[in-house]
Amino acid sequence: MNFGAPEIGNWTIKENGRPWDTFYMLEVVGIFQNADEIAAAPKQYNDNTLPGDLIYRDQNGDGKIDDNDRVHMDGAFPRFQYALNGSVSWKNFDLNVLFQGVQGRNIFINNWGIMPFVQGSAPTTDIRDRWTEDNPSTTMPRIYFGWDSPQKFSRPSSYFLRNASYLRLKNLSLGYTFKKESLATIGLKNLRIFVSGDNLITWTNYPGLDPERGGSGTFLTYPQNKIYSFGVNVQF
Repeated sequence: MNFGAPEIGNWTIKENGRPWDTFYMLEVVGIFQNADEIAAAPKQYNDNTLPGDLIYRDQNGDGKIDDNDRVHMDGAFPRFQYALNGSVSWKNFDLNVLFQGVQGRNIFINNWGIMPFVQGSAPTTDIRDRWTEDNPSTTMPRIYFGWDSPQKFSRPSSYFLRNASYLRLKNLSLGYTFKKESLATIGLKNLRIFVSGDNLITWTNYPGLDPERGGSGTFLTYPQNKIYSFGVNVQF
């Protein structure tokens, strides 16, 4: 089946032969440190480029940066997902564990949390490493404020792509089953008590609240809760 003419979104593209909504954006290759670097680089749109601004790669080599320099980027879908589960028992105790993970997924994040002071929201602690003349950062550009951020910072680019691979201890439960002989005196056939926890530990480099999220978009999304429970299984 042929998809037809490509459909380009804000940071994705739909086209024949590629995964649905493949990332499609500018590639950031650094941060300008001084005026000499800016003068030697291709003109970036009609931006008033300053030291501390993002450097976009001239993909087609025409000596200027524009929408024609957007490229396909991997990670809209994970390379693979996996799960590990196991259980052990000893005497009357039982332990069950479930690990779940995703590898090779990227998320495009924007607005609250990644763009400082959007609607007055507090910036993340990363802002301490923002570019200034006294702190020529190579990881975070100069700061712009909220919705007033110029396009030279806010236009979709690989700067806003973050690694969302993770491994999570999804569930851990510990139970104890009472001996049947001791239950006969109270008229029970079986009695098991247990404690359980969900989403207990997550190993990830993702900077947001939760890498296990529905898709790209606003940086701040409500994370999955940690859940602790206690239960009793009774059979009469």
